Amino acid sequence: MLATVGSKDRARSAVHGDRWLVGFRFSTPQGAPGCHYYVVGEAADAREAVDIAKRRAAGAYECAARANAAIDDVEVHRLRWNPLGWAYLDSPGGPCEAPGARRAPHVSSI
Repeated sequence: MLATVGSKDRARSAVHGDRWLVGFRFSTPQGAPGCHYYVVGEAADAREAVDIAKRRAAGAYECAARANAAIDDVEVHRLRWNPLGWAYLDSPGGPCEAPGARRAPHVSSI
């Protein structure tokens, strides 16, 4: 699903570079799967985006929101915008056009 981005956001993205979508997967104490996503705009690359998102996820509010569950896996996607202002997820091979079409690199060590 694509989302539109306002001209202010496009301008900020052009000035600050691309943003990253970092997802942390976890299992709740009841065994239910969960995932929290963070948009990181101040990172130069995927590794730095994960580090910044890890610091955000370590906050008291975020830990409580996932019931202090340990993070099991990490996924990273680059957020890109086309000339019309539509946002999409980009993996190293190109944009992800459908779920599972292309997999973004996973960083398993947290």
